[in-house]
Amino acid sequence: MSVNEAYRDKHINGLRFSKWTIIKRVESSKNRERRVLCLCDCGNTNEILFKTLANKESTQCKSCSARNNKARKTHGDADRTRLYRIWQGMKARCKYKSMGATFDRYGGRGISVCSAWEEYTSFKEWAIKNNYSDTLEIDRTDSDGNYEPSNCRWVTRKENALNKRVSGKVGFRGVRMNKNKTGFEVQVSINGRSKYLGTTKTAKDGAKLYDDYVTINNLPNKLNISKEK
Repeated sequence: MSVNEAYRDKHINGLRFSKWTIIKRVESSKNRERRVLCLCDCGNTNEILFKTLANKESTQCKSCSARNNKARKTHGDADRTRLYRIWQGMKARCKYKSMGATFDRYGGRGISVCSAWEEYTSFKEWAIKNNYSDTLEIDRTDSDGNYEPSNCRWVTRKENALNKRVSGKVGFRGVRMNKNKTGFEVQVSINGRSKYLGTTKTAKDGAKLYDDYVTINNLPNKLNISKEK
């Protein structure tokens, strides 16, 4: 498909090109070159020539480019390592609403990255001291807690999967036991996106919180009331 054919595609909105997501077409430039309004993963927007997206000449906003250049100067080739990508992903899901449902499960619930880990070198030092390897994944011991040294550890993929299975459904819509088995997390799906409602002491309290939210906001979601009878 040519650049012009791709531009004329009716489903162009929402297409991703590296860090850019197309929001909509905009008026062409004076020389009739096709332009689109785009959203960067960091939240910035900009009007861009469509051909520069298709040809991969533009992959991110100027702010992200500047941050990446600074990171390269500070950390050498750190941005190419798995550990650096883990650090970036950790911050992104806590900060950027453009992450959608991922942000809702982290930043949207008030989970943040501690100030010490805003700098990659500090996070890297902690990771090495705590036996990081490329076969391990970062895990929060308290699923309601922040990303900070006292609440994080490195686990295998199998251990991480087991932790997620422990945080399983408990018979009520939108209610799941947290990893530590100390409470029940409540979420509701709205237009395909997950919204965190809170944590309750019992599964039944969680079901009531879910039902109350659905009822008050007149959502089409089914209620748990039939499961309580």
